[in-house]
Amino acid sequence: MTQPLKVRGADEVVAGFEDLERFVDDMTEPNRRVLGPLVLEVAGRTPIRTGSLASSWSLTPSAQGGSIESGLEYAGPVEFGVEGRFEGAHMVLGVLESRGDQVVDGYEEAIADRARAIGFRVTR
Repeated sequence: MTQPLKVRGADEVVAGFEDLERFVDDMTEPNRRVLGPLVLEVAGRTPIRTGSLASSWSLTPSAQGGSIESGLEYAGPVEFGVEGRFEGAHMVLGVLESRGDQVVDGYEEAIADRARAIGFRVTR
């Protein structure tokens, strides 16, 4: 007769994965940590006449993402030499495009840090 299979530590593994799942359900703090430094870069890419727009960028982190935004529009003559007012979204997109690898690495590290804190061994 064969012996029944005994698995030890399964409850701990399941609890660890549940903890990790709760962590990724609310990524507010990692979003703040990863995206926060980009706000200064966005400000640095903002055309400056008075400095109002450059100093108005802010980060709003949430459970599932983050938003770098300004409530201000800026005048077309400052950058494009045309009349009108424009949103500064391209300044944010330019930073995200240039720092895409850094952003991905930041999220990977945040999840790996949490997994280590739970007790998982993490290799990359």
